[in-house]
Amino acid sequence: GGEEAERWDSPNGAAFLAWYSGALVQHGRDILKNARDIFGPDMGIAAKVSGIHWYRGHPSRAAETQAGYAGDYLNTICAMLAETHATLDFTCFEMRDAEQSAFAYSRPQELVQSAALASTRAGLHFAGENALGTCWEFEGNVATIEEQSELAIVGGADMVGLTALRLEPDLIIPGCAMRKSLERFIANMKDLANRHGTRSVWEKFVIWAMRVWDAYKSRNY
Repeated sequence: GGEEAERWDSPNGAAFLAWYSGALVQHGRDILKNARDIFGPDMGIAAKVSGIHWYRGHPSRAAETQAGYAGDYLNTICAMLAETHATLDFTCFEMRDAEQSAFAYSRPQELVQSAALASTRAGLHFAGENALGTCWEFEGNVATIEEQSELAIVGGADMVGLTALRLEPDLIIPGCAMRKSLERFIANMKDLANRHGTRSVWEKFVIWAMRVWDAYKSRNY
């Protein structure tokens, strides 16, 4: 009784999380079934599953469980997606474990690969996204997307696409340093085994100057 009965790892806590997670999975099943009935068997349908990586390295997995991601939820969700032949679209592809705050117990890299493995087991198409639009400013983040994609494919995932968030003006202006980075990224994604990720000194300088200018404007306007 008391506080012990309210813990996530108590019988009551486990029962509540199983109900919570099951209710969300059933909601997803209902939505996807309706979508499949409306659009027919040949329309590609994807379900975005957020990469909640905070506290994944803690026994409680508190952030995931509060969102209803309890137990072996990746395999459970993928099994549900397989019922309507939906693609698993997963996030946080650009994030690295070592770049997260230690107190957050974050494991984004492990989480992405766990999602890729779950999609493979369920026979699903797999797709990805970066979580933050600022990732295109940093070469390391772009390289991490490529690395995560290659690892997923090598592990057997049927990776069919990647959503690049967000399409800022600097990514589409001809001659812009960040557009050149995006063009190189697209070329690399077509041939991950032979990718080239090095930015020129000029590209690095221009992108750095853009960050400084944006920071200045945010403080003075």
